[in-house]
Amino acid sequence: MLNFMGEDNALYIRDHLQAKLTLDSQADKVVYIELPENKHLGWGARFKDLAEREGKEFIKLRGSTRLIRNLIDGRWDSAEYLYVHPGHTIEGIYDWNEICRSRITEGSLESQ
Repeated sequence: MLNFMGEDNALYIRDHLQAKLTLDSQADKVVYIELPENKHLGWGARFKDLAEREGKEFIKLRGSTRLIRNLIDGRWDSAEYLYVHPGHTIEGIYDWNEICRSRITEGSLESQ
């Protein structure tokens, strides 16, 4: 790949795709979401060390890729995914139980 792209381009791509650990100087705490799929890479410990060196509170949350896996696998539980059928639009609700819902669009074939 280096011969095809040239060394400068290869180094640019490497530098911009490589993960970097930097913290916002304005924040007094940092949150790290640990996923089972990348836990073995040790990013959580590295991030915690960086936070402590900069005097920031470190908070670690356990994350999951379950929603993404279910989306890809076609397991779309209506309690977690919004179905938007042809002729429907998304309507904002923004209450404690519901963020948005699908409703029939006025003038669509389905509303007639």
